[in-house]
Formats: sequence, structure tokens, C-alpha cells
Amino acid sequence: MKTLLISQFLLLLGLVLPLTNSKAISHENFHRKLGSAANSPCPLNIDLIQKLITQNDIPLPLLDIATKCQYVLQGIRLLRSDYLRTTGLFSLSPDVLDACWVSYVNLVDRFIPRFDIKSKCGLKTNFMSQTCKNITTKSDFETLVSGDELQQMKGSCDQSLKKNSGCNSCVDRLSRVRTSYFRVSNDGNVSDCNGYPFIYAAAFSNRFGPTDMGTAKCLFLLDFSPSNKKSGDPKPVMWGLVTGSFYGFIGTLVVVWFLWIWNKKWKRKNKENLAQIEEVSSGEMEISGRIMEVIASVRHVNLVSLRGYCIATVYKGGHRRILACELVRNGSLYDHLFQPKFKKLSWSIRQKIALGVARGLAYLHHGVQPAIIHRDIKASNVLLDEAFEAKLADFGLAKFTPEGQTHVSTRVAGTLGYVAPEYALYGQISQKIDVYSFGVVLLELLSGKKAVIEFNDENRPLLLSDWAWSQVREGRVLDVIDECMPELGPPEVMEKYALVAVLASHPVAYARPSMDQIVKILENDIPIPTIPDRPLLL
Repeated sequence: MKTLLISQFLLLLGLVLPLTNSKAISHENFHRKLGSAANSPCPLNIDLIQKLITQNDIPLPLLDIATKCQYVLQGIRLLRSDYLRTTGLFSLSPDVLDACWVSYVNLVDRFIPRFDIKSKCGLKTNFMSQTCKNITTKSDFETLVSGDELQQMKGSCDQSLKKNSGCNSCVDRLSRVRTSYFRVSNDGNVSDCNGYPFIYAAAFSNRFGPTDMGTAKCLFLLDFSPSNKKSGDPKPVMWGLVTGSFYGFIGTLVVVWFLWIWNKKWKRKNKENLAQIEEVSSGEMEISGRIMEVIASVRHVNLVSLRGYCIATVYKGGHRRILACELVRNGSLYDHLFQPKFKKLSWSIRQKIALGVARGLAYLHHGVQPAIIHRDIKASNVLLDEAFEAKLADFGLAKFTPEGQTHVSTRVAGTLGYVAPEYALYGQISQKIDVYSFGVVLLELLSGKKAVIEFNDENRPLLLSDWAWSQVREGRVLDVIDECMPELGPPEVMEKYALVAVLASHPVAYARPSMDQIVKILENDIPIPTIPDRPLLL
């Protein structure tokens, strides 16, 4: 009882933050931390994140661990940005670390129950005070970064970042600053260095500050808008079930009646329908014929040659394109990677295959007019000749982009694990969906793992691109490389290829380089662009 009264008294004095939850730490440890907090109260305004969350009913429990850790990390960066804005300091003094850590852990526990930050995310208490490049103050940052660069940061970021155009220009500028001034070795402090340009920009380059909803979403990927929350009130759900069941019953009756009427008319309309199908198919055949004609005209060492084609009209099925291609005798990349009877490929062969696929795709995207989008890049569609020269095959899903259009929308087709998010979600195709698929194939080539590694208990796939990103984010780039690969290559070269693969398979289209850029990076000693953080809710 005395302990309870003491805690309530301290709460009234404001010495314990409102979100302190005794369930998050042991009873003994809680009182030890409480005493430390009383001596050195946390200067971070932890309540800022709570204010950004418009609904307090635990909005994040269904996300995977990596996504939750990103929320935790970016939340710390936002708080440090607000602290920098008000004090001019990047880091906290050691005597307040315990108090801030306890307060933040309890905030996380409120919205992500029973989530251990240290074991799940690898974050330590001193992460809130870690420095990068010995920068501890605003002036330290401005001494390191040139005045012209600071002006460009302000020019790009001093606007509302709620619109995609404003956000993209700001993030692009900050990514350039990070690449130029904050490229560091993988020493465990990378995440903090990566965040410094964004922490500074939110504090000083953007007039609205880090607590603005648009700034928080753009620079820290913290999207707490109401449209992204799930309602915690069961009453509307129950009412929806009742009314939905009623209207569902009425709808069933209507459907049964409609099917009965339709069945009577079906025989009479059959001939007319067949004529309409033939008419529509002829129009589609004209478009498809133009695409096969385009593919037949291309010639490249890394593309399977098209010997001929035909388009057959199928009753009630539209049309089918049948392609006749050259014979490639050495099987597919899928066979050599995943079939037990094939030997493991050496690094030199894998490097040759990667360059071949990249060059073939770059030719389709930039070497012919109109540009051709393959739409089905995967390991089984990469054929290998006797010299292990890669040849892209199976153009059955290929489309071209009309002149002047950056993307078109169409029905989604492809293979799980290789399909870009914007294509899977919205049917939007552009050259960037082939770049995404290339990134996945390159990851398969480097790691020896399949595009879908496994399915969890909820039958949700663990994608190779997500796994590889987690290794890179934690500074273990070379862990992506197949440990059973004979004759490994130079570590710096293998690391470059792994980083290119992760960048190409980025879930956001604008973050992916073009195939032309990828070929130049792989062939030459060109720096790899900084890999942006991944959106948390994708």
C-alpha cells in the first residue's frame, strides 16, 4: 500500500512519465529505475509519439518483428529530432539514459504488448545517446556538411511533406547527404548514422518540425493516420455482421433468381456470345500480334531467340500465344540452384550469370523501342548455355510501354516472391517491376535460397527479399552469400552484388535503380546508392 501511495505521489509531481507500466519490468528493477528517474528526469518528450497516435487501442500487434523494430527505431529518431530542435543537442547525457529508456520501453509496451526491444531489435539503452562522426551538437553537424548542401536540404525539405512529390524530393536529397557524409563501416552504429540527416532535417530544414504528421510519416515512416488503424469498438462490428447477414440472405435469393433467368436465356444467346468472343479476340490478337512482332525483332546474346509464334483463338477463353524459341541445352538457373543433381555454382559463374541477366534486361528496357517489360523474370526463366551464358526466356507475359507513358495498368500475372508490390497491389506495370524481379533472382543466385523461403504458422510467406534486407540492416551483408559456394570471390565484390540485389528488390519503386544503372554499378567501380528504409506498413 505504501509503495502504491509513493508511486501515485510521484506521478502527481510529474517525476514519472504517464506511460510508466510496472508490468514491463520486474518489481525490484522498477523501483531502482524509478529512483534513477527521480534523480535525473528524462528530457525527451515521450508524449509526442502518443499524441501522433490518434487511437490508443494497440494499433500494431499484427505486424512482423522487423516492422515493429522499425517503428521502435524511428520513434527514437523522432524523439531525438525534437530534442535537437529544442536544445541543439543530438545526444542525451548518461545520467538520464535509464529514465528515458524505461519511459520509452513502457510506451512501446502499451502499443506493442510484451515486445522486448533488446532481444527482438538488438537495441541497447545507450542507443539514445550514440553519436556518429563525433557529432553531438547542431553546430557539429553544420561543420561537417557543407553550407551549399545545407541550403539544398532546406530548399528540398522546407515544405509540407504530406504530398508524395514533396516527400520524395526531400528524402532523395537527404539520401544524397547520407551517402556523401555518413557512409560508415558496419560497426553496429550504422542505424544511428543513417538517421542523422533525417533527424537534423526534421528539426531545422523543415519548418513544421518532426511532430508534424506529414514530417513524421515522410522522414520517420511513422504513419498513424486513422485510415491505418483498426477499430477497437466491437459494437459496429456486431451490427455490421447482423445487417450483413440479412442483406446477404436477400442477395442470395436475388442471385438464385438471376441464375434461373440467365440459364433459360443461355442457349439462345450462345451463338451470339461466340460471335462476340471472336470479335473481341480478333482485336486482342491485333495488339498481341504487335507485341510478338516486337519481341521477334530483338536480338541480344542474353535473350533467347524467338524462332516463331502463333496466336490461337480458344472458345470462351480469348486467345493464347504460342512461342517457338531456340533450344538452350544446359537447363535453367533454377535447376542449377535448387536441383540436387546439379553441382554448386562457383562465384565466377554466378557473377557471369548475374551480369548476363542484367544486360539482357537493360537491352529490353533501354535498347529497343518501344521498351519491353518482361513481367515474369524468375530463376526458371533464366536459361544457361554450355558456357553458362544467361539467356532470358518465356516472353508470354511481355508487354511494351507506349511512347510517353511511364507505366500502364493491367491484370496481375506472375510468380509469388518475384512480383513487385505496386504490381501485385494495383496492377501497375513499369520497367521497375522487372528491376524488382531481377533483384530477387540475384538474391537467389547469391544466397542459394528460394524467392519464398518458407511459410509461417499463419500461412504467410517469408520472402527472400525481406530476409536479405534484415541481414543488411543489421550490418551482416556477407551473410546473404551462400555459405556452400565453392571458390568464393573477393568480399568487397560479393558485398557489392548483395547490396545491389537488396536495392533492386526494394518494395518502393522509386528507390530502385534502372537496369542501365545496375549494369554500370556491377561492371564498374561506381558507388552504390544508399538503400532507403522500407515503409513500415507495406
